[in-house]
Amino acid sequence: MIDKIVGIIFLPLSIILFLNIFGITDIQTVIGIDIIMIAAISLIIIQAANIIGAHHAQEHVHTSWILCTIMIFPSILYFLSLTTTMPETLMTSFPGIFAGVILVEGVYGFYW
Repeated sequence: MIDKIVGIIFLPLSIILFLNIFGITDIQTVIGIDIIMIAAISLIIIQAANIIGAHHAQEHVHTSWILCTIMIFPSILYFLSLTTTMPETLMTSFPGIFAGVILVEGVYGFYW
């Protein structure tokens, strides 16, 4: 059930991120919050929901912990970039990375 909720919430977020990348929308000026920060927090929430779902189903718990730890890595890099200097190419690729990962996680939420 939690996977379906994740899919319903974060699939539209990934679409909005892709629209921002292509310059069709500019949500950041409307809401006043950095959309990449929302995406980084969302990615952490998605992975936490995956871990909770694995514990609830009692299936693949250790694998879920390992994979979710790896999948949170872009969010960790984003929050680290707020305090340290990161390469410009990494900073410009964050929107695409987050949009792609959240899109896949949103679609995956509907699969199970």
